[in-house]
Amino acid sequence: MLEGIDNVGKTTQISRLSIWLDSKRASHCISRELTTPIGHLIRSYFGTPPFTPILKTLLFAADRMQRLDQDIEPALRANMIVLADRWVLSAIAYRAVEGLDRQFVLQVNSLVKVPDVTILIDIPSDESWKRGQLNNKPCPYSADFLKEVRRVYLELADEFQIPVVDGLPPPEQVSASIIQAITNKTGDPLWYR
Repeated sequence: MLEGIDNVGKTTQISRLSIWLDSKRASHCISRELTTPIGHLIRSYFGTPPFTPILKTLLFAADRMQRLDQDIEPALRANMIVLADRWVLSAIAYRAVEGLDRQFVLQVNSLVKVPDVTILIDIPSDESWKRGQLNNKPCPYSADFLKEVRRVYLELADEFQIPVVDGLPPPEQVSASIIQAITNKTGDPLWYR
């Protein structure tokens, strides 16, 4: 599971992890946020009032559950590794900054499977904005908002002992750090336990 604020490079790193897993002949699939029909609905209304934090919590959880039911559970039953772009941690971080209680977010997501491994890719909020402009992928949030989300993410990483990878170096260096974070001393991925 890769987490982080907007434009940290989750999509790039999931693609790179997929190539690495291919090289290990490890069967896997990729699950991305907002790719379900519910996700498309969210995209079409995102940023439109009254898209409240409660409504976001409910709809993003519905997108997550649809990903779980349609993609993730079947892949796990087939003994595949699942690489996922965002999960419940993002809901906690983003909604916390919008003023929602963590327990509410957790309750709404209580039936969502907990990942075996989560990695937080970290960049400053101003870098997120720069990347969004360079890639013509503007962020729907302000830099100040993202700064707070980053702060919450880092607190959660500390609380839950989630590895934090610096997302500022070149992509290949970030990939090496992620692979190091998900492998044990023998070089086997942690999810092969």
